[in-house]
Amino acid sequence: MNDVQFEEIKKIELEILQEFIRICEKLNLRWYGGYGTALGAQRHKGFIPWDDDIDVLLPRKDYEIFCKSAQKYMKENYFLQTDKTDPEYIQTFAKIRRSDTTFLEIASADKEINHGIYIDVFPLDGYPTNKFEELMFKYKRVIYDCYIYQNGDRSALSGFRKWIVSIHHLICGKLSGREALEKKNKLVSRVDYDKAQIVSCMVEDYPKRESVPKEYFGEGKIVKFENINIVVPEELDKYLTHLYGDYMKYPPVEERKPIHQCLVIDTKKSYLEYENGKVNRYE
Repeated sequence: MNDVQFEEIKKIELEILQEFIRICEKLNLRWYGGYGTALGAQRHKGFIPWDDDIDVLLPRKDYEIFCKSAQKYMKENYFLQTDKTDPEYIQTFAKIRRSDTTFLEIASADKEINHGIYIDVFPLDGYPTNKFEELMFKYKRVIYDCYIYQNGDRSALSGFRKWIVSIHHLICGKLSGREALEKKNKLVSRVDYDKAQIVSCMVEDYPKRESVPKEYFGEGKIVKFENINIVVPEELDKYLTHLYGDYMKYPPVEERKPIHQCLVIDTKKSYLEYENGKVNRYE
């Protein structure tokens, strides 16, 4: 990825973010910029200079409304990618893609999915505070994630994870990725966000690490992100400190690089042109 491509990608992602905001306002939905987007807003007033994505989060009820209704309000060439709208997309969160661009990541290159440039749209759920419920949640999440991300391949796991997946496989048999996805969605949404004291985005491998008091998100507050206004957690300093520690300190130089590895990036041509053989994806 050269510097010109990098800046073009960020420009397109910002346009996608504006489309997301427009639809959330139309549907009266709660949302927040999270993760590196919130950090970038606080520390850089926009993108982290070496970051190549945008992350937004919605409480589960708002997330479900967005996933159900947003597509019909989207502009041409925007695509809401979920496990329902794109059959080979097996993830517990959504993406908004620009279908007239290409962002062919190595990790998903073999999937027949929309491969346009995107932003990530994550659900926020209540996190269990009962110790037994939390323990059962941890065990089940490890099992479901193994089938979602490793296709049930226990050799990719270690320690207690390998042990509990092996037990489940022996007693209950193997799950398909889609079956595991449906079970995980039910599991993580069991605690109502609005009734919870602790909330988390439970997409990642360690949701406990991301669990924070709900008041950190609160009603949200408006901050500048590049040339637009976005909503971030109300207690932004506490949220970022919980996730990153001393978040104003820059990482080592060798870590300041985009995280996504791609075969093809094209901000002018649709991924469909590569899939249809019009353009050589390995040029």
